[in-house]
Order: sequence, then structure tokens, then C-alpha cells
Amino acid sequence: METSKTCAYCSKPDALKICGRCRNQPYCSLECQRSDWRRHKASCAPLAPPPPRRTNRLHKDAFRPFAKKALSKKNNAGCRVGLRNEGNTCYLTCVLQCLTYSPLAGYLLELDVDGSNNMMAELQSHIRKVWKRNELLSRTEPSRIGSEEDSDDSAETVQACKTEDIDVARSLLKRTLHNGRMQDAHEALVDIQAQLLESCGASKSLTGKALAEWERSTIVHDVFGSDLEQACVCSACGFRSPSTHVEMMLMLNATLGLRDEDFLLSAESSMEKPWESRSATREALKRGSGTSPRAPPPPTTVEELLKLYFSTETIDDYACDECHERCRCDKVSGFRTTPNCLATYIDRQPQYNQLFGKLNRVVTFSETLDLRPFCVEPGSDEIYRLYAVVCHLDVAGSTFFGHYVCYVRDDRERWWLLDDESVRPVGWDAVRRVNPYMLFYARA
Repeated sequence: METSKTCAYCSKPDALKICGRCRNQPYCSLECQRSDWRRHKASCAPLAPPPPRRTNRLHKDAFRPFAKKALSKKNNAGCRVGLRNEGNTCYLTCVLQCLTYSPLAGYLLELDVDGSNNMMAELQSHIRKVWKRNELLSRTEPSRIGSEEDSDDSAETVQACKTEDIDVARSLLKRTLHNGRMQDAHEALVDIQAQLLESCGASKSLTGKALAEWERSTIVHDVFGSDLEQACVCSACGFRSPSTHVEMMLMLNATLGLRDEDFLLSAESSMEKPWESRSATREALKRGSGTSPRAPPPPTTVEELLKLYFSTETIDDYACDECHERCRCDKVSGFRTTPNCLATYIDRQPQYNQLFGKLNRVVTFSETLDLRPFCVEPGSDEIYRLYAVVCHLDVAGSTFFGHYVCYVRDDRERWWLLDDESVRPVGWDAVRRVNPYMLFYARA
């Protein structure tokens, strides 16, 4: 039984109050505490403040130095670890591989993540496991691989490459959208990004601008986040009315720049449904990816899609907030701030039922991307390097059937084909010939 305490000033028993500063000296009343303060303050020492509630965020004074260290993390060991397909999980393994070697990995390899029951902790455990296995495999490899003179199909290159495959943790798999059926890779990435933001401890009461400001303070935004600005410029007085919003992934529609006659040809091709008969399906499998043996839509480039995405629109009969005139205005858009990791999704599902199935339009890309033409106020570090490509290998242009593979570059300029459990080094010529579904760029 706890012994009763006596008042430190009047010595009365059963003193129920204590000093709020040192939480040690007992008193029977507030008057006794005030009377005893002249004597007690010499020995009264405040307790250490309780540690703040940990979140997966960094104080802004410590954020920049930590971010600089995290974003400069180098992967020189290669991308040697494949992920086993757990049953229609190829879309998820590709997304996890792209995140494992993204700038986000630098944060999760250095940061002490709070809690264990969230996506950030699960992803950190996965990334650390893969990077550790890469280091071990690299150290025990008998010879160098992936030199510039190595061809794509070099037997010596494949034999010299030491790889292995591992399982995706069940706890990580349960946190994704996977339900045993094929899903969309870009939707899986959006869901993972949303769960990573939730792991940073957002208040549910935040909305609108307050939520956007909170997102900008997280490591998720520091890696993937960008601010896109739209502004209406009045033709009468030149008044500019800008608005910005946070974007974690840029969606570029593959239909941008296509003419009406291109849609008509694609629509005629898409009416062929080879999966309705066995013979037609066999013919489609022989042809491989594509809607039909007819000529595909004209090719385009990532730079051209970006140019059309940020193209200026003209609005007639615009009511200006400054001069109050109804006149024509130009709606301009661009990056206000650019991300450290630009995730780009090529939307190949035409809008408004313009045609059936997937639009297999060829989109070419290069290893570097200059975002300065698409920035409102371009800076000096807007050059990006491609580090990962996700491809969807379909049959006859189907959107509900196919297989996902990805290509990832390490920091020794070697490209790797990651196809579930299968891992092998490839050359840049093999990468640049693929038709991308998602592209990942890191700031150079």
C-alpha cells in the first residue's frame, strides 16, 4: 500500500497535490505551495519534456541535409533480385521494382520509420531486403557484367550475372489492391503513394489548401510531388490568375495529336476480336502485341505528348476579375515546381469509347528528358535521366489480359530486364525499342 504524503509546508498528512514543475514536492493546498515557493524554487528542477509523437516526417531544419543525402544514394550493385509471381501479381512486382530503385529508396534506407503496421514500414523492409541481397550477390559474382560492348543476347553476359528471386512479403501483399486477379500497374502505384502519405500521419480534418500544404511537407511529395500551375491570361489587361495543385504522377494520353482519320482506322482494327474464336486467338498470338496486322497509328514521342499536354488553350467570352471585361483569354499551364522523381503514365485507353481495347501507339523516348520548356520558371536542374520503364505485353490490344515487365537502370549505367523471377542484363538498344506503359525519371 502506498504511504500517504505530508505537505512540505504545513506537514499536514494526506497531501493530494504536487508541484506541477518537478512533479515531486507534495502540498495540501495551492496556498501552501505559493508560501513554500521561495524555499522550494532553489531545488525545483523541471522534468524532461515527453518525446514528441513520431511520424514519418522530418523537421524542416533537418529535412534538406537529410534529403540531399537520401537523394544521392547510389545503387552500384545492380538489380539482381527478382520477385516471384504470387498469381497474377506481375503488375505489382513491376511497381515494387521501380520503387525499390527509385529516389524513395534513399530515404527508406536511411530513415527510421515509425510503426510497423503501415505501408511505409512494409516497403522499407522490402527495399532493405532487396538492396542487401543485391550487395551480397554483387560481391560474390565472379566477373563484371553489363559493359558497353556486351550485346543484348550475349551468353557470356547472362552467365556472368548472379541473380536470385525472393517472395513478396505477405504483409506487403495484403496492403495492396491485389485480389488474385490481374490489376493495373498505374492504379497500384497510385494506391501505394496514397498509403505512403497516410503513413506520414495526416489529420483527417485537413482539406483543400491545408491538405496540399501538408502533402508538400512529406517525403512522398519530396520524391514524387510536383506543383502544376494553370493560369488564365486576360487579352484585354494582361491580368494573370494562377492556381496550383499537387500532382504525384503525370498522365499523358496516347491519343494526343491523333487526327480523326487515325481514330477511324484504329476503330476498324479494334472491331476484330480474336479471343472470340480459337483460330483467331492463335493468329493473334503469332502476331503478338497489336490490334491487327494493319498499319498502327502514327508514332509520337514523350516530348511531343508533354508539349500537347501543356499546350495553350483559348477561351472565348472570359470574364476577367481585374478589368471586369468579357473578352478572350489564354489558358496556360506548366510546372511551378518539378519533382525529384517524375512518374509518367501513358494512358492507352481512348476516351469516350473512340475505339475498343488498347491503343498500341508507338511512343518513343530517350535516356534524358529536359523539362525546362514545360516549366513556368525553369531552374538550372530540370534535366532528368530515365531509370525505369514498365511495359504491358498484351494480346490483340486487349486491356484485360497480358503481362507486365519492367526495365531498370542502376548507377553503373547497366540496364536490367526484371520479369517476375527472371532477371537478366540488357543493353539500351533493347530498352529503347519497347513501347512504354509507365516511365520513371530521376533528376540528373
